[in-house]
Amino acid sequence: MAKSIDISGRRFGRLIAISFSHSKDRNELWKVVCDCGVEKVIYKKTMLNGEAVSCGCKKSTAKDPVEKIKESVVIDETTGCWNWTLSKDNAGYGRLKVQMGARDKFRMTSTHRRAYEVFVGDIPKGMCVCHKCDNPSCCNPEHLFIGTHKDNMQDMISKGRQGWAKKSDAAIAAAPKEI
Repeated sequence: MAKSIDISGRRFGRLIAISFSHSKDRNELWKVVCDCGVEKVIYKKTMLNGEAVSCGCKKSTAKDPVEKIKESVVIDETTGCWNWTLSKDNAGYGRLKVQMGARDKFRMTSTHRRAYEVFVGDIPKGMCVCHKCDNPSCCNPEHLFIGTHKDNMQDMISKGRQGWAKKSDAAIAAAPKEI
């Protein structure tokens, strides 16, 4: 089995991981405490992928999208970023399920896109939701803006976040322009 990652003290929705409990069928189970006070043992992978976010008490409450986002973030007082605490992709962007009418119909989306939809409004077709703060796990609507893919790439280059070697301003200015 691969080296285990310690999640002690991490928040997953309403759950806080307390300690490793045991392994079952090569899967880790962790002792957790819910905000409502109930202690349970839950599979680690269900917390990491966002399936387990409470002891079960949450199922009885309405799923208001504003509350879903607000209860799943930790606010960084220094930066103002709303850091997503649940499931993230390999690049660090938050991921969540969005209900689509029927009970068993849903879609996966990025938390920053969902936060923009919930707090600001619709995202025009083909547009990106970009971060002013350059923090992939942030979903603070005040840190988000709409732009094209080109806008997002230019923002990345202007801040020196590209993976390839930095070009000088002269080289960028001399590059052929898109028509």
